[in-house]
Amino acid sequence: MEVATHTITVTAADTATRRRRLEVMTADKVKQAVIGHLADEGITVGAGAGDAILREPTVVEVGQADQGVHKFDVTIVSRAEYAGQLTATLSDEATLSGALAAKLGTVVSVSEPTVAYSSVCTPDANDCGSPTRAPAQAPAASSIDYGELNVGESNISEVEADLGWLVPVVVILSLILLCPLLGLVFVRSRYGPGKTYMYLRWKCSHTNPVSPIFYLPKDVRERLRVDLNSSTV
Repeated sequence: MEVATHTITVTAADTATRRRRLEVMTADKVKQAVIGHLADEGITVGAGAGDAILREPTVVEVGQADQGVHKFDVTIVSRAEYAGQLTATLSDEATLSGALAAKLGTVVSVSEPTVAYSSVCTPDANDCGSPTRAPAQAPAASSIDYGELNVGESNISEVEADLGWLVPVVVILSLILLCPLLGLVFVRSRYGPGKTYMYLRWKCSHTNPVSPIFYLPKDVRERLRVDLNSSTV
Protein backbone atom coordinates (compact mmCIF):
# COMPACT_ATOMS: atom_id res chain seq x y z
CA MET A 1 0.00 0.00 0.00
CA GLU A 2 1.28 3.46 -0.92
CA VAL A 3 1.56 5.96 1.95
CA ALA A 4 2.63 9.58 2.24
CA THR A 5 4.66 10.84 5.21
CA HIS A 6 4.07 14.52 6.00
CA THR A 7 6.41 16.41 8.30
CA ILE A 8 5.94 19.91 9.73
CA THR A 9 7.59 21.90 12.52
CA VAL A 10 5.32 23.52 15.10
CA THR A 11 6.69 26.32 17.30
CA ALA A 12 4.64 27.03 20.44
CA ALA A 13 5.32 28.99 23.63
CA ASP A 14 4.41 28.05 27.18
CA THR A 15 0.93 29.19 28.16
CA ALA A 16 0.11 31.52 31.06
CA THR A 17 -2.51 30.44 33.59
CA ARG A 18 -4.93 32.69 35.45
CA ARG A 19 -2.49 32.84 38.34
CA ARG A 20 0.16 34.24 35.98
CA ARG A 21 2.15 31.05 36.07
CA LEU A 22 3.60 29.44 32.97
CA GLU A 23 2.29 26.02 31.94
CA VAL A 24 4.93 24.07 30.03
CA MET A 25 4.05 23.13 26.46
CA THR A 26 4.43 19.39 25.83
CA ALA A 27 4.49 17.11 22.81
CA ASP A 28 1.26 15.42 23.91
CA LYS A 29 -0.61 18.74 23.96
CA VAL A 30 0.60 19.53 20.44
CA LYS A 31 -0.41 16.07 19.20
CA GLN A 32 -3.93 16.37 20.59
CA ALA A 33 -4.29 19.83 19.03
CA VAL A 34 -3.15 18.52 15.62
CA ILE A 35 -5.54 15.55 15.79
CA GLY A 36 -8.39 17.87 16.77
CA HIS A 37 -7.71 20.23 13.86
CA LEU A 38 -7.52 17.36 11.36
CA ALA A 39 -10.81 15.99 12.67
CA ASP A 40 -12.37 19.45 12.17
CA GLU A 41 -11.17 19.33 8.56
CA GLY A 42 -12.75 15.88 8.05
CA ILE A 43 -9.44 13.99 8.12
CA THR A 44 -9.83 11.06 10.49
CA VAL A 45 -7.22 8.91 12.20
CA GLY A 46 -7.63 5.12 12.28
CA ALA A 47 -6.91 1.80 10.62
CA GLY A 48 -10.16 1.62 8.64
CA ALA A 49 -10.31 1.92 4.86
CA GLY A 50 -12.14 5.26 5.11
CA ASP A 51 -9.57 6.81 7.45
CA ALA A 52 -7.02 9.09 5.82
CA ILE A 53 -4.34 8.79 8.52
CA LEU A 54 -3.15 5.30 9.45
CA ARG A 55 -2.03 6.08 13.03
CA GLU A 56 -1.77 8.98 15.44
CA PRO A 57 0.78 11.66 14.54
CA THR A 58 4.24 11.41 16.06
CA VAL A 59 5.34 14.56 17.87
CA VAL A 60 8.93 14.96 19.11
CA GLU A 61 10.37 18.08 20.75
CA VAL A 62 13.50 19.40 19.04
CA GLY A 63 16.29 20.63 21.31
CA GLN A 64 15.78 22.72 24.42
CA ALA A 65 13.18 25.42 24.93
CA ASP A 66 14.41 28.96 24.27
CA GLN A 67 12.83 31.37 26.80
CA GLY A 68 9.71 29.24 27.02
CA VAL A 69 9.42 28.65 23.25
CA HIS A 70 9.40 25.00 22.11
CA LYS A 71 9.84 23.41 18.69
CA PHE A 72 8.16 20.12 17.79
CA ASP A 73 8.58 17.90 14.73
CA VAL A 74 5.17 16.49 13.75
CA THR A 75 5.08 13.42 11.48
CA ILE A 76 1.78 12.30 9.92
CA VAL A 77 1.50 9.11 7.83
CA SER A 78 -1.54 9.03 5.52
CA ARG A 79 -2.81 6.87 2.69
CA ALA A 80 -1.52 8.02 -0.68
CA GLU A 81 -5.02 8.81 -2.00
CA TYR A 82 -5.53 11.32 0.83
CA ALA A 83 -2.10 12.92 0.48
CA GLY A 84 -3.38 15.85 -1.58
CA GLN A 85 -6.09 16.77 0.93
CA LEU A 86 -3.70 16.49 3.87
CA THR A 87 -1.00 18.51 2.08
CA ALA A 88 -3.48 21.28 1.32
CA THR A 89 -4.60 21.37 4.96
CA LEU A 90 -1.06 21.52 6.30
CA SER A 91 0.06 24.07 3.69
CA ASP A 92 -2.54 26.60 4.83
CA GLU A 93 -0.26 28.07 7.47
CA ALA A 94 -2.60 30.85 8.55
CA THR A 95 -5.52 28.50 9.18
CA LEU A 96 -3.38 25.78 10.74
CA SER A 97 -1.44 28.10 13.07
CA GLY A 98 -4.63 29.90 14.08
CA ALA A 99 -6.47 26.65 14.84
CA LEU A 100 -3.57 25.25 16.86
CA ALA A 101 -3.17 28.55 18.72
CA ALA A 102 -6.86 28.49 19.69
CA LYS A 103 -6.60 24.89 20.94
CA LEU A 104 -3.31 25.40 22.81
CA GLY A 105 -4.04 28.88 24.11
CA THR A 106 -0.72 30.34 22.98
CA VAL A 107 1.08 31.78 19.96
CA VAL A 108 1.84 29.09 17.35
CA SER A 109 3.72 29.09 14.06
CA VAL A 110 4.10 26.22 11.57
CA SER A 111 6.49 25.44 8.73
CA GLU A 112 5.83 24.31 5.18
CA PRO A 113 5.11 20.56 5.06
CA THR A 114 7.45 18.08 3.42
CA VAL A 115 6.01 14.95 1.82
CA ALA A 116 7.70 11.60 1.13
CA TYR A 117 6.00 8.62 -0.52
CA SER A 118 6.74 4.98 0.26
CA SER A 119 5.15 1.54 0.29
CA VAL A 120 4.11 -0.44 3.35
CA CYS A 121 2.60 -3.89 3.79
CA THR A 122 -0.66 -4.36 5.67
CA PRO A 123 -2.38 -7.62 6.68
CA ASP A 124 -5.17 -7.07 4.14
CA ALA A 125 -2.84 -6.27 1.23
CA ASN A 126 -2.63 -8.87 -1.53
CA ASP A 127 0.63 -7.73 -3.09
CA CYS A 128 2.77 -8.15 0.04
CA GLY A 129 4.46 -11.46 -0.16
CA SER A 130 5.12 -13.07 3.15
CA PRO A 131 8.43 -14.92 3.00
CA THR A 132 8.35 -18.50 4.13
CA ARG A 133 10.14 -18.87 7.39
CA ALA A 134 12.15 -22.04 7.84
CA PRO A 135 11.22 -23.94 11.00
CA ALA A 136 13.69 -23.60 13.77
CA GLN A 137 15.74 -26.70 14.41
CA ALA A 138 15.88 -27.92 17.96
CA PRO A 139 19.41 -28.39 19.29
CA ALA A 140 20.61 -31.94 19.50
CA ALA A 141 20.50 -33.45 22.95
CA SER A 142 24.13 -34.57 22.64
CA SER A 143 25.32 -30.95 22.21
CA ILE A 144 24.98 -30.33 25.99
CA ASP A 145 27.85 -31.74 28.01
CA TYR A 146 26.62 -32.03 31.56
CA GLY A 147 30.02 -33.22 32.69
CA GLU A 148 31.53 -29.77 32.14
CA LEU A 149 29.02 -27.88 34.27
CA ASN A 150 30.60 -28.65 37.69
CA VAL A 151 27.92 -26.68 39.48
CA GLY A 152 28.70 -28.10 42.93
CA GLU A 153 32.46 -27.55 42.71
CA SER A 154 31.99 -23.99 41.47
CA ASN A 155 29.70 -23.11 44.37
CA ILE A 156 32.13 -24.58 46.90
CA SER A 157 35.08 -22.64 45.47
CA GLU A 158 33.08 -19.41 45.55
CA VAL A 159 32.17 -19.95 49.22
CA GLU A 160 35.82 -20.63 50.08
CA ALA A 161 36.87 -17.46 48.28
CA ASP A 162 34.30 -15.40 50.19
CA LEU A 163 35.48 -16.75 53.56
CA GLY A 164 39.20 -16.33 52.80
CA TRP A 165 39.35 -12.95 54.61
CA LEU A 166 38.02 -14.44 57.86
CA VAL A 167 41.23 -16.28 58.84
CA PRO A 168 43.56 -13.23 59.18
CA VAL A 169 40.83 -11.29 61.03
CA VAL A 170 40.48 -14.09 63.59
CA VAL A 171 44.27 -14.26 64.06
CA ILE A 172 44.58 -10.50 64.60
CA LEU A 173 41.69 -10.42 67.11
CA SER A 174 43.20 -13.36 68.98
CA LEU A 175 46.55 -11.59 69.28
CA ILE A 176 44.87 -8.39 70.50
CA LEU A 177 43.05 -10.30 73.24
CA LEU A 178 46.04 -12.52 74.09
CA CYS A 179 48.49 -9.70 74.89
CA PRO A 180 46.51 -8.28 77.87
CA LEU A 181 45.88 -11.79 79.19
CA LEU A 182 49.61 -12.59 79.10
CA GLY A 183 50.36 -9.31 80.89
CA LEU A 184 47.82 -10.14 83.60
CA VAL A 185 49.32 -13.61 84.09
CA PHE A 186 52.82 -12.09 84.38
CA VAL A 187 51.77 -9.53 87.03
CA ARG A 188 49.94 -12.15 89.13
CA SER A 189 52.84 -14.57 88.97
CA ARG A 190 55.51 -11.90 89.67
CA TYR A 191 53.84 -9.75 92.34
CA GLY A 192 50.91 -11.83 93.49
CA PRO A 193 47.13 -11.48 93.04
CA GLY A 194 45.38 -8.17 93.68
CA LYS A 195 48.28 -5.94 92.56
CA THR A 196 47.39 -5.47 88.91
CA TYR A 197 46.10 -1.90 89.32
CA MET A 198 49.08 -1.01 91.53
CA TYR A 199 51.48 -2.34 88.91
CA LEU A 200 49.83 -0.40 86.09
CA ARG A 201 49.82 2.81 88.13
CA TRP A 202 53.49 2.42 88.99
CA LYS A 203 54.58 1.27 85.55
CA CYS A 204 52.75 4.01 83.66
CA SER A 205 53.75 6.90 85.98
CA HIS A 206 56.76 9.22 85.94
CA THR A 207 58.35 11.83 88.20
CA ASN A 208 58.81 14.64 85.67
CA PRO A 209 56.58 17.56 86.79
CA VAL A 210 56.77 19.16 83.34
CA SER A 211 54.34 16.54 82.00
CA PRO A 212 51.27 16.44 84.27
CA ILE A 213 49.80 13.36 82.59
CA PHE A 214 50.57 10.24 84.68
CA TYR A 215 52.80 12.35 86.96
CA LEU A 216 53.47 11.09 90.51
CA PRO A 217 55.80 12.58 93.09
CA LYS A 218 58.98 10.65 93.54
CA ASP A 219 58.18 9.57 97.08
CA VAL A 220 54.70 8.34 96.08
CA ARG A 221 56.09 6.39 93.15
CA GLU A 222 58.79 4.87 95.38
CA ARG A 223 56.16 3.83 97.95
CA LEU A 224 54.18 2.12 95.15
CA ARG A 225 57.32 0.19 94.15
CA VAL A 226 57.93 -0.91 97.72
CA ASP A 227 54.31 -1.95 98.24
CA LEU A 228 54.37 -3.78 94.92
CA ASN A 229 57.36 -5.87 95.92
CA SER A 230 56.13 -6.53 99.44
CA SER A 231 54.36 -9.78 100.32
CA THR A 232 51.25 -7.99 101.61
CA VAL A 233 48.30 -7.16 99.37
